[in-house]
Amino acid sequence: MRGLKATSCQDRVRVSGASCVYCGNPATTEDHFPPRCRSKKGFLLPACRSCNSTAGAAYPYHLPARIRYVQRKMAHRLRSELETPDWAEDEFDELGDGLRREVERWQKLVSNAKRRNAWSAVAYLQSIAPEAASVLLDAECDITTWLARPNWKSLESYEPA
Repeated sequence: MRGLKATSCQDRVRVSGASCVYCGNPATTEDHFPPRCRSKKGFLLPACRSCNSTAGAAYPYHLPARIRYVQRKMAHRLRSELETPDWAEDEFDELGDGLRREVERWQKLVSNAKRRNAWSAVAYLQSIAPEAASVLLDAECDITTWLARPNWKSLESYEPA
């Protein structure tokens, strides 16, 4: 199965990816879904530290709601960057060297914030692990029922409702 790997934690299926499932930044941690405080079984999703921390134990059994929650929180945190107007090239010409460098640095932050805000977590998850995505993103799938099945790691046997 593409994008899935066995883990040292026997009751978790690792979804492998280089980017954070929530925002697209480089993945530096793994998010436990459902959270460890709710279930010993589940998935390990690639995440950046910021999104993993934000996700916490929110929406422990419904990944689409969890994704929306993390992305709303992220947009709120990045609102000053996201609300910054774009600079025209002729406006840069009027700036001194020091101020120009600061505006260019800020524009890089703005560009990163816009990229993160436009990230499609669903499309990314479907591209790196289509079998897991069919389970995780199905609004009708009760993840607790799925994890209670003896063969829950057999994602090929999943039939959407």
